[in-house]
Amino acid sequence: MIFETFNVAGLGCNSYMVGSDGEVVVVDPQRDIDVYLKAAERLHVRIIAVVETHLHADHVSGGRDLAAATGASLHVHEAAHAAYPHRAMRDGDMMRAGSMSFKVIHTPGHTPESVCLLVESRELSAPRLLSGDTLFVGDVGRPDLTGNEAARGLASMLYKSLFEKVVKLRDDVVVYPGHGEGSLCGSRSIGGGATTTIGQERRVNHAMQPSSESAFVDRIIAGLPEPPADFHRIKQTNRSGPAPLRSIEPRALTGAEAREAVTKGAVVLDARPKPATFAAGHVAGSVWVCPEGPFATRAAWFTPRGTPIVLVVDSDAAARNAARALCRVGVDEVLGWIQGGVDAWRAAGGEVATVAEVSPATIASKSLRVIDVRETHEWQAGHVDGATHVPLGRLAERLSEIDRKTPLAVMCASGNRSITAVSFLRAKGITNVQNAIGGFVAWKESQKPVSMANK
Repeated sequence: MIFETFNVAGLGCNSYMVGSDGEVVVVDPQRDIDVYLKAAERLHVRIIAVVETHLHADHVSGGRDLAAATGASLHVHEAAHAAYPHRAMRDGDMMRAGSMSFKVIHTPGHTPESVCLLVESRELSAPRLLSGDTLFVGDVGRPDLTGNEAARGLASMLYKSLFEKVVKLRDDVVVYPGHGEGSLCGSRSIGGGATTTIGQERRVNHAMQPSSESAFVDRIIAGLPEPPADFHRIKQTNRSGPAPLRSIEPRALTGAEAREAVTKGAVVLDARPKPATFAAGHVAGSVWVCPEGPFATRAAWFTPRGTPIVLVVDSDAAARNAARALCRVGVDEVLGWIQGGVDAWRAAGGEVATVAEVSPATIASKSLRVIDVRETHEWQAGHVDGATHVPLGRLAERLSEIDRKTPLAVMCASGNRSITAVSFLRAKGITNVQNAIGGFVAWKESQKPVSMANK
């Protein structure tokens, strides 16, 4: 029996390879499919089918590439209206891989086409549920990623899916969700742990508690976090069918080559680990994004599609990791990385800039206008009185709201996301901006006034 999990750090995405007797099914493959090809070779199995539990909105799928590379059939629910060749799944459909049977359970709610797969076999002590984005550890899929206007209708569908289908499964069914902790696809905050059971979720999951449909819908809609800015584009990419993945081996560029690329319209993305390093000296006009955590998701917010990207990183390996992460969210335009980094850029005559930083005391004494780029729930828990709230993921689309004349201090929780925001604002010509040292944590620790009002 084969039941392997593949996790993408930073996106919180899970995919699965399941089967026996030399045959496996891959469920929700990531875009860089080499991990499945290598696993199949290692396990001496043949990938006979690829299944998408839904059209993903947080990452570009590798389903088409994997099916093409292996000759496997590609399965998507008929409600997806996918625009590429596939086999349309329906509720109750069955497929097999060796002794493993896979039953399709249509569970609309996160999206209209969402499905779960109930896996059964004589080799399993209890059935397993590949739950996609319907059921997570301690949470369920958010219903607003096809648009706010459809959210209430999808939340009603989710209620029916949970209480008419999922909750009726045996308590001992082991749940393997499509996302884990750190994903933005949950209606609240997805819990830790790789698996759960139907019985456990029936007891502790906020969405699985007995409720009327109307109360459930109101509760789900009211608690939704800010929708990520790039999700609509990714979902449309997965509906139409991603282009085949090109090489994700960025080449080393000299400082002169990097300057020439920027002159021709390339943007510079700085993915060095420490924000302080960026603040002390960086390629003028570059945007910094922390390479840890949701690097690719955040980088996609600030890198226009179709525009070549030049990376500033510490090594060839870091460049490959960054390019691989970016391709997973559909950012395929990485041209290369500057070998020698900022020093090579400077030696080639490129301009180097720094980021000014400002303390809580200075913010208060100079009455600087604060731009708070934290998430809504962080803002509501406390913020600087008079600050303007612009979540980092919405900064690009709300750029016109930023006052270009007033001196600004950008704040997040601890000073990480704010450096990204400052670098982006400066790249867009808003130069009268400083980074709030230590973020809101430092503000509170300095005993400055905190407003709790939801402004």
